[in-house]
Amino acid sequence: MCLDKGDRMEKMAPVPAPPKAPGLVGNIQKKVSGFNLEKWTEDIAGSSAHLLRAAMAFGAGFAVGFLFKKYFKTALIALITAVILIKFLEYNEILSIQWPMLKQAVGVETKADFQHIITGLVAWGKAHIVMCIAAVGGCVIGYRLG
Repeated sequence: MCLDKGDRMEKMAPVPAPPKAPGLVGNIQKKVSGFNLEKWTEDIAGSSAHLLRAAMAFGAGFAVGFLFKKYFKTALIALITAVILIKFLEYNEILSIQWPMLKQAVGVETKADFQHIITGLVAWGKAHIVMCIAAVGGCVIGYRLG
């Protein structure tokens, strides 16, 4: 009983194909399906409320950058004119500015110097780093598009 070549091929078990690597498209689909926006926002910003604040900071920064590029000359001339006018009126005693009351209304200590104000701003920036990065990024993009 000799089996010919065709019979031997029929009785052999098929060899399974080696598993295919998912490839680029498979890897992207795997990452997209496993992406959790809520977890990502909590990891980055803490919660969706922080993400909303960062988005608002980005929008405000974008508006500032855009308007800065468009209207800088006009705003600078208006600011210089206003400062000269106020100082002129104060010099001629037509206008009296009570600097301690103004500093108190703005929230700056009366005895605060420039270094103290800068230190406070840097501390605030460190505490709100995501918002600051979003605002600066928005400002840069707004300036470029303006």
